[in-house]
Amino acid sequence: MARILVIEDEADIRHVLEYNLQQAGHEVVGVDRGKVGLETANARPPDLVLLDLMLPDMSGLDVCRTLKTDARPLLLKTNLAAGHGGASGRYDYLREVAFDYAFILGQMGIGTRAGA
Repeated sequence: MARILVIEDEADIRHVLEYNLQQAGHEVVGVDRGKVGLETANARPPDLVLLDLMLPDMSGLDVCRTLKTDARPLLLKTNLAAGHGGASGRYDYLREVAFDYAFILGQMGIGTRAGA
């Protein structure tokens, strides 16, 4: 299937994405920094990039600008509620993120399995 690069600094989110995409048969590489994501994409161009906007070493927008010099699709994940009254607890936050990524995976044509 597809080679997918996940650039996400929050390990919980990155691991959920990696696991679900791998279970769907995709080859997935996950990294936690923008610069590492750029190096990874240049060394082995992905078919799809899932990119967080707020990365610790550089802006996700700068990563996006650098990556989008070709025809590779890029799905830009944003969290507009971050720091502005978002979920108060870690469980609630991860629950919200799970629903966001369920939507993303659905848009990519990766459905959930019954009983999973």
